Amino acid sequence: MAPRTRQQAACTELLDTRDDVVAFLKTFQNDWETLQPGPDAPMAAREAEEVTLERAALLRRRLEAAQLLGPARMNNAVSCLRESCQTVHDIFCSQAWRADEGQVSVDWVVWQEAMRATESARLNFHMAAMWVLRTPPAIESEGGLR
Repeated sequence: MAPRTRQQAACTELLDTRDDVVAFLKTFQNDWETLQPGPDAPMAAREAEEVTLERAALLRRRLEAAQLLGPARMNNAVSCLRESCQTVHDIFCSQAWRADEGQVSVDWVVWQEAMRATESARLNFHMAAMWVLRTPPAIESEGGLR
């Protein structure tokens, strides 16, 4: 597979995986009342964390693949996306554990700020990926780059 094709595939897979993880977490947020602790709760905090860790592992692999194939501009965007996704995951797990411990209040302000940050990081990554994929590769010559 050509380098440009690998870069494009890595970027697309990363965005798709990131979007799936965020949609999954948003579902939890939307159904939060049903996730409160109790005998009928569909998932305890430990189970919720395990499920999100599985998705986080796939996301981490996609982030690493995009970072390996990209120039510095891509790597910076990947780093920002990684940090924002980790923050969302950490907040989600913290909220789930707090609920399991009987603290039913959820800090939606922090959650919404983290979700906005990850949306912004996604947009920045997408813009960096477009720039990288649309910039023609440098042509090497005996005297260096032209």
